[in-house]
This record gives sequence, C-alpha cells and structure tokens, in this order.
Amino acid sequence: MSGLETAIKQALERSDRANAETRARIYQSARNALEAGLRKQNVHDETVIAQQRHRLEVAIHAIEQQERAALRDLPVVTPPAAPQGQNSRVEPVVQDVVRAEPPATTREHRREEPGFDDVVPDRHPSAASRPAPTAQAPRSHRPTVEIDGRPRDRTDDRTHDRTDDREDASFTPMVAPDRDPHRPGAQARDTVNDLGLPGAEPLVPRRRRGRGGRIASILMVTAVLVAAIGSATWWVMSTGLLERPQGQPAPPPTVAAEDFDGGAGLRTLGAQAGFTADWVDLYLPTASGGVTPGARVRTEVVRDEGGARLRITSGAGDASGNVAIEVPASALQRMAGQTSTLALSVQSANGKPTQFSVECDFASLGDCGRHRFTVNDEKSDMLFKIGFDRTTSPNGPGRILINSDVTANGGGLDLYAVRLLPGQ
Repeated sequence: MSGLETAIKQALERSDRANAETRARIYQSARNALEAGLRKQNVHDETVIAQQRHRLEVAIHAIEQQERAALRDLPVVTPPAAPQGQNSRVEPVVQDVVRAEPPATTREHRREEPGFDDVVPDRHPSAASRPAPTAQAPRSHRPTVEIDGRPRDRTDDRTHDRTDDREDASFTPMVAPDRDPHRPGAQARDTVNDLGLPGAEPLVPRRRRGRGGRIASILMVTAVLVAAIGSATWWVMSTGLLERPQGQPAPPPTVAAEDFDGGAGLRTLGAQAGFTADWVDLYLPTASGGVTPGARVRTEVVRDEGGARLRITSGAGDASGNVAIEVPASALQRMAGQTSTLALSVQSANGKPTQFSVECDFASLGDCGRHRFTVNDEKSDMLFKIGFDRTTSPNGPGRILINSDVTANGGGLDLYAVRLLPGQ
C-alpha cells in the first residue's frame, strides 16, 4: 500500500494536518476511493474486499501514529521572565497549543485502528463486523500553564494516558497476507479518485469460459442430434414405414398347363367400334349346329330383347364342364403360319361376375394354351392373340373349348359370338 501512503501524506501536506477533523476527512476519502476502485474492477469476493480494507486501515493507522508523534514534539512557547521588584506571583500564561488527541468516543462507537507492535496476520478478517470509522472534532486550543519551567495541561494527563492504554489493550493488530508480486494484475492501479489516490490493487477477474468450452458444447449438441436422427432412421427402416404396401389382390386360381398371364391387361372392343369386314364369324347363336357340350355342362339358346345368345352353365372346372365350338378347316388354313386374333363377345348369365376359360384344339396346327377371363353382367369383347409357325394346311376342323365357371360354383356365361381376324 506504498502508493496509498504516499498519496495520503501528500494530501496531508497540502492541508491543515494539525487538525484531526481534516485528517479524518482525508482518511475517509481514501476509504471511498478504495470502494470505488473495487466496484470498477467488479470485485465481489467478501474475503478479498475485507483484505483490501484491512490493508488500507493499517496504512491509515501508521500515518495517524506518525502525525500524533509529530504533534507531541512541537515546541511550547514560554512567556518572558517578569522583572524583579514587581509582584512575584506567577500568572499562568495561557497559550493555544494545537494538540492531536484521539477522538473522545464511547466504547460502542470507538473505531479500533491496527497497531504495529507484534503485528500478526489476522486469520479471520471480517469487514462486516468492523464498524465504520467516524471522525470527531478533537480538542484544540487547549490552555496550558507553565509551572516550574514546564508547560502542563490543565486537563489531567492521566485521562489521556488511560485512554491510550485502553486503546492499546483492546486493539488486535492485523496485517494483510503476503501476495505474489508477479501474479496477474499486481502492477495495475486505479489512478482516478477524489484525492488523486491510487485505488485498491486490482484483482484478476474470474476467468471466463473460453472458446474451447463453447466448441465442446456445440460438439456435444451435434452428437446428440446425430444420434437421435440415426435412431429415428433405424426405426423407420426396421418397421418398413416408408415401404409401399404390398397387399395387392392375389391372382385368381389357375388350372395346370395354362398360360394365363394375370398381369397382362385384357383387350376389348369398344361398344361403338364394332367389327369390320375383315373379321370372320366362327360362331353365332343363330346357327343350328357347331356346339358340342360336355358331360357336366348345360347349354341353351336364349332369345330376348338383349339379342340371341348361347347360355353355358358348367358344373365342373375340368374338361367335363367344357363346351366345344367347331372351327371350320377354311378358317384354320387362314391362320396357318401367322398370328391372328380371336374375339369372344360374352356376358355373365346370372348378373354376378364369373371366371371362364378358353382353350384351342386346331388339329395339325396345335393349340393356343388356356386363357382365363373374368366377366360381369355387362356385354364385353374378350380378345387374345394366337400364332402358328406351321404352314401345313389342316385337313379337318378344329375346336374352341369354353368353360363358363372354372371355380365349379355353377356360374353361367352368355356367348354372343366368336370371331377371327386372320393375320393381325
């Protein structure tokens, strides 16, 4: 605290240092400067604040002791000797001598100042428990009387001695703890206050969390987010949430040796498209023959406002429930060595959808496999392609085999016509 001591001493030199009240104001200004310096440096630690206050009080106490000692050593002016022959009675000479004495305060409000005899560190400094020092007007211009060549104070000096002894007995000396002069901030000083006093020694503020702490926090948050996204992705993939539903209807039952392709669409003719002259009629219900039913199938020709048609009702899904439609040899000759199109104009007989099958037996040309179709209560034209590589002309007629219900549930089928488009 050498800077504080120097500043206080300079302030005393520029003022009436013999006046105790003036000195008290200077000391109080130094305390205010210390508090302002601590606030500027954002020091909030009670222990550190108490230590700084204690160091200032030690410096103030030392300066005050020096000032008191200097005032005690001031010379006392003696009156001139009285001439002989006059009244030899000695008149007391009253002289105003400025003497610095400790403020007359009560025990409850007296400020305790640290001393320098046997100074030991204070283990438990407490700023809150130490009352704030107060300055009171000293007793100045006290009359003194010169008796036997020595000035004596009219007031009993024993009162002053008892006061000093009581102060020395109740004083607990304290000293600021040693500190490393090379610590950070040891050389910094606050140079602005009310008296030009340097402020308290600045303390290093609490170290803030650097860039590394922020980077670690960002990395931790990123890791948590990545883990959450990964867990959500794994859950979606494992549960198949994004997969397209596979619950498409299964293909209808099939019969062995058939070549029905359930995925291929059925070609039909529009109601207004009709059939051109290139089409050859293989069967019409108006014909008297050309139909041969199996053992477990019923056939009849129905004529009403809907037109003439052959109603087929199969009782079995095998060959015994088939109806054979005769194909003349002339039509087979036009199909030899090329691809042709067969068209069947059909409708369900009982108003319910039914599945029927179509097979071919074209003598020496071969067969066309087995085709299966689903028909409802609306008249439709079912078309499919047939091709033959053989160019040998057959010498006999062929057959087209139709089963009205491959599920053997007794479904009926109305057949309006069977037509052929050779070479297309």
